[in-house]
This record gives sequence, structure tokens and C-alpha cells, in this order.
Amino acid sequence: MSFSSGIRPFWFWNGDMDDQEIAEQIRKMSEQGIKGFFIHPRQGLKVPYLSNEWFHKVGVAVDSAKKYGLEVWLYDEYPYPSGVSGGEVILGHPEFEAKMLRCNRADVEGPSVFESDLPWGQVVMAKAYPIVNDNVDWDNPVDISEYIGIGYLENIFQMSGLTQYNRKRFFTGVSARKVVWQVPKGKWHVCIILQVTVEHFKYFEKFVDPLNPKAVAYFIQTTHEKYREHFGNEFGKTIKGIFTDEITAFPNSLPWSTVLPELFERLNGYSLIDKLPALFERMGKDTDKTRYDYWNTVTEAFIDSYEVQVRDWCSANNLMYVGEKPIIRTKQLQYFHIPGIDAGHQKVGSKANIVPPEYRANGKMVSSAAHFYNKPAALCECFHSIGWGMTLQDMKWTFDWLMLQGVNYFVPHAFFYTTDALTKHDAPPSSFYQMPYWSSMNLLSEYAGKVADIMANSSRKIDILVLDPVSSQWTAMGEKHHLREKIKKDFSQLQRTLLENHFDYYIIDPELLAEADVTGGCIKINGESYKLLVLPPLLNIEDKPYVKLKEYIKGGGKVVACGCLPVERIGCMDDQAQFWNELLGETDVRNIYESYIKDEKTTECCDICNVIEAGKCMQENSGFIFVRNISSLPVAVERVVERDISVTADGKEEENILAACYCHGEKKYYFLVNLSGKEIKANVRVSIADTQKNLSHELRSLDIGYGEDYIAYKQDENGLSFEMNFAPYQSYLLEDNVNQASANVQPAGDNKHTEASTAKINLDISGLWEVTSDHMNALRLGDWKLEIEGVPGKWSVDCCPIIDQVADGGIPIPIKLKKYFGCPKEIEFPPLKCKYSINFALEGLDEIKPILLVMEPESVMGNWHILVNGHPVYPADFTRTHVYLPSNLAVDISAYVKAGLNEINVVVNTSEKHDGLVNPLYVFGRFEVYRNDDVWMLTSPRKEGTVEDLTAAGYPFFAGTVKYKRSMELSLDENSGSDLKTVEIRISEPYLQDTVSLYINGHYAGTRAWSPYTWKVPAEWLNGKDNVVELHIATTLQRLFEGEYFDHLQHRYVKV
Repeated sequence: MSFSSGIRPFWFWNGDMDDQEIAEQIRKMSEQGIKGFFIHPRQGLKVPYLSNEWFHKVGVAVDSAKKYGLEVWLYDEYPYPSGVSGGEVILGHPEFEAKMLRCNRADVEGPSVFESDLPWGQVVMAKAYPIVNDNVDWDNPVDISEYIGIGYLENIFQMSGLTQYNRKRFFTGVSARKVVWQVPKGKWHVCIILQVTVEHFKYFEKFVDPLNPKAVAYFIQTTHEKYREHFGNEFGKTIKGIFTDEITAFPNSLPWSTVLPELFERLNGYSLIDKLPALFERMGKDTDKTRYDYWNTVTEAFIDSYEVQVRDWCSANNLMYVGEKPIIRTKQLQYFHIPGIDAGHQKVGSKANIVPPEYRANGKMVSSAAHFYNKPAALCECFHSIGWGMTLQDMKWTFDWLMLQGVNYFVPHAFFYTTDALTKHDAPPSSFYQMPYWSSMNLLSEYAGKVADIMANSSRKIDILVLDPVSSQWTAMGEKHHLREKIKKDFSQLQRTLLENHFDYYIIDPELLAEADVTGGCIKINGESYKLLVLPPLLNIEDKPYVKLKEYIKGGGKVVACGCLPVERIGCMDDQAQFWNELLGETDVRNIYESYIKDEKTTECCDICNVIEAGKCMQENSGFIFVRNISSLPVAVERVVERDISVTADGKEEENILAACYCHGEKKYYFLVNLSGKEIKANVRVSIADTQKNLSHELRSLDIGYGEDYIAYKQDENGLSFEMNFAPYQSYLLEDNVNQASANVQPAGDNKHTEASTAKINLDISGLWEVTSDHMNALRLGDWKLEIEGVPGKWSVDCCPIIDQVADGGIPIPIKLKKYFGCPKEIEFPPLKCKYSINFALEGLDEIKPILLVMEPESVMGNWHILVNGHPVYPADFTRTHVYLPSNLAVDISAYVKAGLNEINVVVNTSEKHDGLVNPLYVFGRFEVYRNDDVWMLTSPRKEGTVEDLTAAGYPFFAGTVKYKRSMELSLDENSGSDLKTVEIRISEPYLQDTVSLYINGHYAGTRAWSPYTWKVPAEWLNGKDNVVELHIATTLQRLFEGEYFDHLQHRYVKV
């Protein structure tokens, strides 16, 4: 199956899914260079999922995608996580419901009575262990399961008598388990573990057991097979694959399944039930082994039940199995055809969340797996919950640091079919046609596609492997639960330290290490050789990887270990401590272990003072190095491997600029990214292979949005050196093309290219500009006063369902009870008569007409009408009018408004708790908006303002393209020369992060969507002191949708 990298968004199907609109939205994607999409059933969908009508709509999308040459990817759930077929799996088979463990522990002393209420569930084990000399005797328990029975927790009073003589009744409800045990003499440790149903789980209340192969098979039958019946002839053609999302062994913290005990005993040879307390507390010397065996069994169960079944079905049907979900251990990623993560939910100005502690968000984790298991790409679902202020700059910056980690297939979350009313709050934004900057999306499509395709078609130059500390996390349970986060954070910090010091690496699963060839002092996997193995802090290591690690070290392999060495026994091997002590000499590894788990801090007076070299106590050529602190890691690593690329500033490695090196035949590519909002002048040095040292090099900065340039460098026998200037968030893609003709080679010295003369002008955009727009301006009506009939008071509310307005405002509505005979009462939300009120003022009324009242469909739910200064406006008076979106509903209220103060009332009779004024209304017209005390004023536009402050310019709620225009001097330096051909114009304001089109004296210079905002224009366009400069800036939807703007200094959204 053919494959290309780049952008494939989640296309949220969250509305009525009109056939013509489906086709039109696909056309819009095609125009902006989007190569395909995932059909994602989502909240708001009005078409019955998995019905014939649903498959008709999917067919419309498939036919339209074929017309425009786009790929179609399916999504296997509605809405998410995967596994339940929208609830069908549990509905058809209640026995497939997910279960979880609840543990109740207590220390008691007898003789006495131990009495306790327990959760309603199946008793898995209930034992009392004698406490002898303050230690629990785990070998001689007493079974107390027969002392557990059934009870009820709630007393119920009802007026529901069956005769005329009495109506008062008493019942009990809410089932529970109850234990009453006569405690014998002595001290006892009681441990009762129950299996209960997972409840209140996202959309489905209950969830499926993904460790049960029969449950997963039924999921495939009710979802995947239905797609095959309708579209099997398109599988592997227009339809490329299917996405699975978020499913893992549940619950994440302590997975359980009814099939687990039998599987555990089969794999490990002993009973899990007898050892269950070890998952919650220390249970003797085999505790760590039990915990490891438990997690290993869970992993194997999930792989066999879910990964293998779904992978095999996809392979058999010529589809790619892709997606992202919590990663139990990295080896499970091999079952994806394209493995993925969920990351990249930030705006520029924050610290890029590279290699975070959570495996599910770690780009190096997924790209390493894609490399080792020979996958065509590494995927990332990105951009959810950033808000409606997300810009193309945010997206490009995020793509950059994901690509640095090896991710090259992007699934933006999301393209919304509709953003009407409440649908806009589904983890926004939509970076689709609704965004004012949509017409420039092709810039991002081309950029991501170009860089990602080079990555996909090249091999990454890496010498270092980092071992995944997964089994150490597994044993960090119970009394060591705090260590799990510590190990994960240390693993993350170690990786970030390597990247910030320009040491690239792959993460390797210990099982994969066990299969490697380690002869000759290198680690060889899939025909590739690695020079160094880095061990993060480890509590333990599995037997087979440990044997391989010993073989590697004894064979002269290079190892740098950090923080903690593995001594816990989780298998059959028990010589770890002895082996490490032989390497460390005078230092006892158990002291290192104890210091780490107690989180004792070590103080280093310099980078090297806590480095222990094995050469001092073993053979001199031994390459084992241990460092206590992660900060010392680079010093140790650079003793073993040479950087392929070094980026320095002020004499040290510049941590804000990350880099990656790729090889493609004789060419090398270097991808460099400034993650920060600072301008940085850096010195770059790249290494040269021995075979290329006497050859000349052509070093170019490829065109990824800023144009293409040759780079002047100095060459010596070790590499190429050159200077680079990085604007905030700027990236470079460099190509080093080796010239095989060596006759004219100069091994050292300057290598310069002649370029046409170019002058540089920094465009000062401060001060006042003429401000206009082709779009109408908006007043957002979002802050209302609510009155409810029968409830005294007036309440300030936001636009949301009435139940939330009542709860958030503390509104004392009357309680209505729903009664069932003999059952606990339920509070029922009553129907309410509501009136919402808001004011605004008008000046210069005749100059700003017409004035439109605009809403999105379903902005008001229930039985409603509107009053504008007492004039009624009914739903039928609104007509579909494209104001800011095609679905807008509008009515001309020019005849109802007046100069001075105006009032709008929305009168709603609610019948459901989700009724009410759920979305803002808007007033649109050709006016300026400003605030006078607590009232928004609409007046004739003054057409003057600054680029930095839309609110001060009279556009506080505007969404669209703002046009700024003014005459200004663009003078060139006297030394520019008469042969000047090109002028580079740059805008350097840090607050400018939107999409900008530049016009000089009527000439269109181009559109820039991210830093650096630079344009190269012909010198002849400039008129010296009198130039007409225009900036057309496309905003986001944040002001219009949320009434907020993003303050880049505070790095948060601020109310206008």
C-alpha cells in the first residue's frame, strides 16, 4: 500500500451530515493540501451510528474523496475510547463489562468484633493474617470470606402505603457487602479484595473488558465487519486504514479482568489470587516478582486479546491498523502498522513538552518503536483543548518539536463538521474552514509534508540506545507507589538532557535488547550498530535483558548508567547486586538503591566528581560509567560518542535549539528548531564521515517557508562549522550534498557562495494604522442576567445549559423528586420559565445600520422567543445568512433598536436540563465596539488603531481578517549599493503570532503564518520615504467564541 507522511485530521462528524456539505468540506480540504482524513463520529452527531444512513454518509465521503484524490481513514468508535461499538458490545453481552479491584485493609486486635461496610461486588479474596512481632505472617492466613454477606446502606422513607389506613413506609436500599468477624485473640491484618464493575466511565457509564478476547471479537464483529460489508471493495484503495483510540487494560492504574487469574497461573505457575495483597502492600520477599508477573501478564493479555486480533483483521482486509492509546510497554507498538501517541497540546511561549514522563505522549518512544519494528511512520494526535486561539504558528511550532522526536504523521484534533452552539466545546479548536486563517492552511500542509517526507525517506543518524525502565515502574506499587512517578520523571529528564545537549538516541524495549547481537563491543539490531547503551534509573531488569547486558559489558560494550542500578529480583536471576558491585568497586550498589528509593539528594561540586569508572577496579578498557545525577550525564556520554551536530551559544550547548541528523545516500539533512521565543545566534558544527573528509560539500538551507539559501561554512578534517541566526520559534532544514568530484576540494577554509545583493529592513509596526475589514464587526452577547419565575433574585450567568447555570450560580430552584416504589428517591430537574437579559448602547444609529442579531443553530434550547426593546422576535424570523459561518441564523433588528441604551431579552421555557440559552448571541454591523463602564457601546468606526490591541481599535470580539494600512518610510542603507536586487522586510514584534499578508505599494509580497515574519521583495517596489504598507492579519475565533484574547506575556486567555 502506498504511503505518504503529513497531515490527516480527525474530521469530527458532529452534526446533521448533509450530503452536499460533506462533499463541499472535502473539496475545501483538498484545496488546502490536506491529503486525507479520519471520519470520527463525535458528540452532536444526528445520524444513527452504524445504521444504513450512517454508511450512506460514509459512502458520500468515500466517493468525494476519490474525486479529489484524498485518502479516507476510518475511526472505530463513537465517540471514544475504542472497544464498545457505541455501547453495543456491553448491551449485547453484559458479561463483557470491565471490572476493577477494590481493596479494604485494616489492622485489628482481638478478642473483638470487626465490622465494616464494603463495596457491592464479588469477593475475590478475604483473609486475616496474624501479626507476629509487628510483622505480618503472610504464610498462615485465616479465610474470612464466609463472614461477608449482603447489606444495604441507605434508609428510605416513602408515602406509599397500600391501604387507606397507613401510607408511611420504610425501605432500605443501595446494596453493599458487609463483613462481621469475631476476631480471635491477637493482632491481625485484614485484607479483603472485591471485584466491582467499572462505573461512570466517560460516555458509556460502563466499559468493556479489553483483556477478554471474546469481548474484542464481538467489538470487531459489530464495527469492523460492518464497514467491510459496505466498503470492502474500497479497502486498501481509497480507504487506507482504521484508527483505534485510548483503549488499554482498564483501569489504567490497576487493570483487572475475570480472565486474568487463570491466565496468570498458566503463565507464571502460581496463583494470583493468593498473592493479590502484594499489589497493594509489601508481601514478603517475592513482592517485586509478583508485581512484575502481574503487569507482564496484563501486557500479554492485552496484546493477545486486542492488539493481535485487531491487527490481524486489518491485515487480512488490506487496511492499516493505526492509532494511539496508553502504552503499557513499548513492545506493544509493534502491532500497529503505524504506532501513535497523543501530544502537542500547547501554544508557543510555553516549554515544549518533549519526551514527557507519560509514554503515551513521548515522541521518542513511538518513533523508536516505528524504527525498530520497521513501520512507515510515527503518528501523533495533536492540538486538542488548546482553545479557539490556536494559530498556525502554534501548529507549526508543535509539528517542529514532534518532528524532532521522529514523529512524521500528524492527526490534528480536529476539523469540525460544525462548530454551532455546544459542539464548539468538544476539546477545541477546529483548525478547519471555520478559522479565519484557513485560506493559508496550505502553507502548513506543504511545510509538514516536506519535512516529514524527508524524515520518512531517510535514516536517522543515531549511536545511542536508552533502555526503557518499564519493569521498574511496574514494581513501584503499594508502599513504593511514589516511585512510579519519580522513575517516569527521571526517565523524561534524562531524555531531555540528552536532546538539549545534542545527543540523539532511540529508546529500546528490554525484550528487544535481549534479542540483539552484542559481539564486538556494539549493539546490533536489524543490521544497525549502536555504540552506547544508557541506563536510566532502574530498580530491576528482566532476566533475559540482564544476561545480554552482562555479555555486552564483559565484551567491552560502552554503558553509562544513571541514578540507580537494578537489584530487585523479578525473575530467576539473583546475582545483580554482586555484578554491579564488581563494576563499582568500593561503592555498594544496595546503598545506591536505598538512597534512590528514599529520594536522598546528592550534591555534586562539579560535573565529574560523582562519576565512577569501572576501569579503576576492572580491566582498563572497560567502558562502564555510573553517574549519580542526571545533570552529569552529558559529561559521561561525550566520553564515549561524538555529536553528529553541535549547536552552541556563549561557549556551551544551546539547549533551546534542538537538532536531528538524517542520512539519505551521500546526502545528509539537518533539522534544527529554536523552541524558544528568543532570538539566538548560534555556532553550528556537523561531523563528516571519514569517506567524505576530502570531498567538497554544498550546504543549503532548504525552502520551508523562508526561501532557499546557500550557507557559508569552514571545513576541517572533523567537520563543517558555520553560524546561524534563529528567530523565535524558527526552524531550518539543511541539506549537505557531497560533491563526488574532489579535484577542486579545499579541505579547510572558507566556502562561500555569491548571492545577489540583499538589503534588510525591520518594519516597525508600532503606532497608529488605518484599520478596516471586509467583514462586519461583532458584539458578543455572552454575559447575561437570569430571572426564573418563582425564584427571587437576578443571577449573572454564562451561556450554557440551564442545569449548569443553576449549579454555577447557586440558584435556589425548587426541588422535584422522582419516586420508585421501594427505591431511593432521585432529584429531578424541574421545568423552568427563564428570562435572560442584556444591555448595550448605540451612538450614531443611522450611520451604522443595518444591525443584525445573529445566532448559531441550537443556541437557544427549549420553547423560546426574543424581545428587542420589547419587540418580539420569533425563531421563524431568523433566516440562514452567512455572517461568520454558513450555518448562521440572522434577523435585521435595525427597526427595533434605538440611540442610547437597548435591552435584549431571551425568554425560554425549559423542559429538559440541557435547555436554556446555551450559546452567545451576536450583534453584527459596520460599527466600532468599545466599553463605557459596564455597557458595550456601538458607534460609527473611527478606522484607526494599533496592530497590537484589537480591543482598543474597536474590534474586541472580531473574527476575520483585519486590514492595516499606512504610509511610511522604507529607507535603505547608504551602503546598499547600486546593484541591489532584493530587500528583505522583517517584522519582529513578539506579540505577532497570527497569519500576515504583506502588501508594498500595492504589490502582494506574500503570506507568512509563523516566525520569522520575513518577506523578500524586489528593490524596485520601494519608493524611499513614501511607501504604502498594508498588513492583512487573519485572527482566530477566540474573541468571537469565548470573548477572550490570548495574552502572550501571561500565557493565558484573558477576558476582553
